[in-house]
Amino acid sequence: MKARDLEKELASLRETSASLEKQVAVLKASKPPAEDRSVEAKRVVEHRGVTITPMPDQNPSFVMPSGEELGRLHEIVIARYPQFTTHVQPPGEAFDGFRCAFPRIGHLGRDKLNDKLALVTWIDDAALWLRDNQVYPNRVTVRDFVCAVLAHGDVDYIPLDRFPFDCSAFGLRRDSTGRPATDAWRAVLTTKRLRDPVPPPRSIRL
Repeated sequence: MKARDLEKELASLRETSASLEKQVAVLKASKPPAEDRSVEAKRVVEHRGVTITPMPDQNPSFVMPSGEELGRLHEIVIARYPQFTTHVQPPGEAFDGFRCAFPRIGHLGRDKLNDKLALVTWIDDAALWLRDNQVYPNRVTVRDFVCAVLAHGDVDYIPLDRFPFDCSAFGLRRDSTGRPATDAWRAVLTTKRLRDPVPPPRSIRL
């Protein structure tokens, strides 16, 4: 091949190379900048932080009574403690509150008398647990909570002579640790008798 032909071929290759470089430059300009992988990883962590929710505290061994059994338990409690009869709530609403409070107490651990918490603390705890477990209505009253405690038949409580005052000591923990709930409510149905109260702690001696 002559020197003149080589020069022509070299010039053609240079033109082709220049054209390709221009095309690459155009493609780079039209492509969005690559995102830092550390930013992407951060988004994944943030996403996980938003979507992960703690499991509500539950006792897997708890046995829930049927609706008919709950109705009978409610009647037994009212018969033993007529002061729980409410004139503020219609009967249906009073039973609904009792029905909702019962499972919360079933998922609380049993323990010695706990007199460190105000009654409103137990009520607020129950309302939050019911909401987290999508149980409605998720609002319970003092009456609802104490009625459900008695109906369980395996929770220590103090005399209720001054209800709703000086009656916030229960043999309960605020979670499912401690002794698990039993099905002592079945004995309440059979005997139609409630567990007797225990002497109050000295701090709230009546």
